[in-house]
Amino acid sequence: MQRSRIKLLQTIEQELLDCVTKNNGCKGGSLQSTFAVIQNNKHSIVPENQYTYQGGQGQCKATSGMVKINGYKGIPQHNETVLKQAVSQQPVSIGITASDQFHSYQSGNIDGDINHDVAIIGYGTETDRTKYWLLKSSWGES
Repeated sequence: MQRSRIKLLQTIEQELLDCVTKNNGCKGGSLQSTFAVIQNNKHSIVPENQYTYQGGQGQCKATSGMVKINGYKGIPQHNETVLKQAVSQQPVSIGITASDQFHSYQSGNIDGDINHDVAIIGYGTETDRTKYWLLKSSWGES
């Protein structure tokens, strides 16, 4: 079985909601603008256990964090080879359609508006040659 995995520092969305205020994070937000603000303001992200999730925008309580962004770039849509190359080097943020169909997803494509961001943290191929992507989402395991 072929696999690529990246060790992730667990970070919390709450810090981004509180500290990246011009992003409309509770109503969709933008990955690119979040990355740009973090990079340009030299803001760094703290681990999940240092910033409690509240589920709504509040006051920024960030101090000095552990994760910094030196740069970011877009990846062409619908190019699996380029995406695999990127994921083998670092997590990749993507937007997905998280409709009611997504909660019981089995296979195929789901059409709709992009309304949820996740991180691709790895990929692989099962013994029966089924390909898969490993995603990290703020929704938890269930």
